[in-house]
Amino acid sequence: MAATKKTLLWKIEYFIFLAIETFFRIIPVSLCYRIGSLLGSLSYYFVKKRRLAVIRNLTIAYANQLDQNEVISLSKQIFACNGGNLIASIKTATMSLASIEKCVIIEGGDAIERFAQENNGAIIILPHMGNWEIGVRISAITYAGIESGAMYRPLNNPYLDALVKKRRQHSKSKLFSRNDGMIAPLQLIRQGGALGILADQRVKKGGVITPFFGRLTPFAPLPEIYKKRTKCGILSLSIQTLSPGKWKLIYTEEATKDETFTTAMVASSIERLMRLSPQDCFWMQDRWRLNKKPLLLIGKQPIQYASEQSGIEHKYHLAIYLETVSSSHISALTRLAVHRTDIHLLILSPSACSELIPNSTFHNCPSLSSESAFLSFFEQLNESAYIDILFHPQRGLELPASMHSHPCYINPESLEQSLIEAGLPEQPYK
Repeated sequence: MAATKKTLLWKIEYFIFLAIETFFRIIPVSLCYRIGSLLGSLSYYFVKKRRLAVIRNLTIAYANQLDQNEVISLSKQIFACNGGNLIASIKTATMSLASIEKCVIIEGGDAIERFAQENNGAIIILPHMGNWEIGVRISAITYAGIESGAMYRPLNNPYLDALVKKRRQHSKSKLFSRNDGMIAPLQLIRQGGALGILADQRVKKGGVITPFFGRLTPFAPLPEIYKKRTKCGILSLSIQTLSPGKWKLIYTEEATKDETFTTAMVASSIERLMRLSPQDCFWMQDRWRLNKKPLLLIGKQPIQYASEQSGIEHKYHLAIYLETVSSSHISALTRLAVHRTDIHLLILSPSACSELIPNSTFHNCPSLSSESAFLSFFEQLNESAYIDILFHPQRGLELPASMHSHPCYINPESLEQSLIEAGLPEQPYK
């Protein structure tokens, strides 16, 4: 019964999508973008969960670079731009290649075939940026002389998935999902083809821990694995919105067949591309998964850096409130500071603390019993950098949404165990 109901819902979604697609087929792509941009701008005010996720991600990514007003302004631009690109992508999926060619400006595309031929094939990495659906179809224009393909994540609705896959393959670009295995995409590369990979997708297990916008993050190792197995070259692609219905695609050579290109280098390249036009990027997922276990990182150790000289430029700020700071607290906080070198610890307490803890700053603050005074203090502290805060759940303090800080709860009487439950690893990340 449940399966029948799910199938019915899938079919309803499918026919609704067909109706929407039919409508957008008959209007110009520039108007599609404007309609989507308007809907995106409106959704900023109604989709609270996504709005807070965008603000949170931007505040972490642009710590000490954008103030809160600038973050809010950029968040609104992101909703408008993402909405415009989403609706425009429905239109461009059904357009002829000749029509699509009029909508794009391409830089570096004329060198892709030569690059792939000289480097035993190529991998093209890109983030979820701009109208990324164009990136699949544009292969028939930019590098028609070689085979092309792309990795994709199947949609949950099998009817919509089949339709979207059919649309994406209009340009004879092959699509591979991770469920299909590794043989087919590897074979395409080895035959001198170009494989596109959306390289900014989140991973749960098996990710490589590397800095991404200054915060340690498990990153998908797929491009590095494919490069090692095929000895191919690496290109990157950014897709930027120039105006409603007009996009700029920039292909950049990242590594030849003889050069190493690690997952940390992938993360660094993706970050660089996203910084080119942040309003075009998809910031609406919980990228750093800080809600439940703010200290948890599931990935491969040791930490991978893009180069020997690189490190963590902007540390993640984490505040811990303690009424009194005891010797057992000092031991637990020192362990936290040593295990997570990507974190700058802010110790907040109304009592004194004479002990020195690495990677930390002590702040004498009002007691939580004086809620208004503490909130005023924390708001001033929060203006300089994004902060999550850990404190005892029995305090009952609620942080105003305007602070965009996430409260997590600890038991100060067993602080070390609480930190372990929050995801603190048994061994330091090196």
